[in-house]
Amino acid sequence: MKIRKMRTEDIEDYIDCQARIWETLREYLPEEFVERNLNWMKRQGARDAWIRAINDPNWILLVAEEENSIVGMAQGHVDWSHLSHLGFLGVDNNHRRKGIARNLLAKFMEESKNRGAVKMWLETSPTLKPAVKLYADMGFFPEGFLRRHRMGVDMIIYSKFLE
Repeated sequence: MKIRKMRTEDIEDYIDCQARIWETLREYLPEEFVERNLNWMKRQGARDAWIRAINDPNWILLVAEEENSIVGMAQGHVDWSHLSHLGFLGVDNNHRRKGIARNLLAKFMEESKNRGAVKMWLETSPTLKPAVKLYADMGFFPEGFLRRHRMGVDMIIYSKFLE
């Protein structure tokens, strides 16, 4: 397994992998929440949006690759205030429990620091117990709870200072 930056030629495989990940979240998240995320990924212009993100130095787009196939991803960006936001971290169901998410998160933190970030934050649903455990294990601190925040889904805000 190799962690690397996403490239333009990865876009279709990246979207397919992300869709497979979202499909596995149906048992943990409301149907409408999953469907809206799937529809957003497949919208007209999605490829162009990924090309812009790949070429934007503030965006961090990482893939986990195994046998020339994308099996996981981490995406987010560093803003003008030196905050890094992890927007999505996921691993294909058939490749979970191998440390891929941990490696993606570690690389994302490293890339954030390289772009001048001093703090990183993310949000996740408390129903995603493996994610909650991973963030706690990696030193993230729960800073807030957003009740019925996004489409009725509770979210926990986690953050970590990058040293």
